[in-house]
Amino acid sequence: MSSLLDVTQEDVYTEFWESLQSDVLIFRAYLPLLDYFMASTYPHPTPQQESVLSALQFELSRFRQALSDFDACVRNKNIRGTEKAFAELSVAYDRYLKGAALYEGYDPMTSTEILYKDITDAQLVYTPSAVQKPAVRDEVLVIRGPDKGKIGRVIWLYDQLTATVKLEPNPLLGGSEIKGFREVKSFPQSWIALTRTNEQNRVLDLVMAALATFFTCCVTYPLETIKARVQAAQPLLDEQQSLGGLYNGLVVTLIREIPAKSLYISGFNSITRFFCLLPFIDANNADLKLLVMIPAGALAYFPGTFLRAPFELLSRQMQTGMFDSEEAAVTQLLSNDERLQQSLFKSWALVLLRGLPFGALQYSLYDFLHEHLEVVQYGIPLSLQPVIWGALSGAMTGLLTNPPDLVLSVLLTQEEAKRSDEDEDVFEAFARTSGSILEAQGVAGFFQGASARAVQIGMESCVFFTILEGL
Repeated sequence: MSSLLDVTQEDVYTEFWESLQSDVLIFRAYLPLLDYFMASTYPHPTPQQESVLSALQFELSRFRQALSDFDACVRNKNIRGTEKAFAELSVAYDRYLKGAALYEGYDPMTSTEILYKDITDAQLVYTPSAVQKPAVRDEVLVIRGPDKGKIGRVIWLYDQLTATVKLEPNPLLGGSEIKGFREVKSFPQSWIALTRTNEQNRVLDLVMAALATFFTCCVTYPLETIKARVQAAQPLLDEQQSLGGLYNGLVVTLIREIPAKSLYISGFNSITRFFCLLPFIDANNADLKLLVMIPAGALAYFPGTFLRAPFELLSRQMQTGMFDSEEAAVTQLLSNDERLQQSLFKSWALVLLRGLPFGALQYSLYDFLHEHLEVVQYGIPLSLQPVIWGALSGAMTGLLTNPPDLVLSVLLTQEEAKRSDEDEDVFEAFARTSGSILEAQGVAGFFQGASARAVQIGMESCVFFTILEGL
């Protein structure tokens, strides 16, 4: 049955419903054998054996109930319910084996904590819960208790209290070095943590961000162009342009976004981990995560603003039709050194004003939705949840940050028309432009192009977070 449970676990994760229905029949076929073992082993139980027999009967009743729930969830193709029932099935079977002393081997070490007596948490390889909480199906390290140092996989989580973990095979329990037995245990959630190292996370962040940025830019760039033209009160396409004109400036955007986004994602997680590992912060308190992520997002976005500023200026001018090619835009930008310095500083300051709230919000909103919005009960496949969370977090971030993005677009595309204000302080220009928009159109004026921006950022977040969860 232990091997069958391993196979069933894989069937659950791949949502192989036909095979799972067969697994139910096989498990039911074992029930008479489990009953027979108790009857044959304890035909005339002594008072001491009565307590053992009662415990076995209790675990077998739990096994039956879990199997019934498992069958119902498989028939309804309810993946979360199936996972929960499988976890309860696994726990009941493991405790039945322990109560009946049916392990083929014996592990004399009742606690591994003594092995880590002189090893600090900082020396263990794991991701603090405040950075990223383990989820169902994640590989985890036990960081507290008598099983400290053991590795396993989370098969179910109960609210914020306990986690059911299927540990890696233990050769001592299996009776040989070749055959190991996988214990299933329940732990407080504060006792487990993800097994990835900080170095692995940094490499993963860089690779994932680069891939996500490339694909999302290629998919969503036309929407970015449409948004920029709407904000600048220009037609979506010039009469001389085809639909390909919506991709004007894509190369500039890729050069800008791929390294900047990679730095942002890697920096965001590195800063978050740094905060969480400070001696006066409990790194395993997941409630600290939101408080840590908001400033981490703003700080991580800051270095990329120096890279974004010149390319932001170029792409905006191309998107709004001021230039037909990257070469023409660069030539014009470099034609006047004094003008170049002023334009770059203004672009940087405005990118900073828009980017800091964006950087702080996007990750925080996604994490909030990830933790509090479960949509599988509405018939949404488990694999599509990151798409929905990404779309919602991106759309909300796009809407909330549209006002500074609108002001940025107006200022950058009116550079030539505002020569008389060349010496105007960038923050004064920002305030003046904001006041003009408010006076002419009211608060609603700050949300010109907001729907296109929400769709564009939402699509980007869909791809980005889906890749993140997949990795």
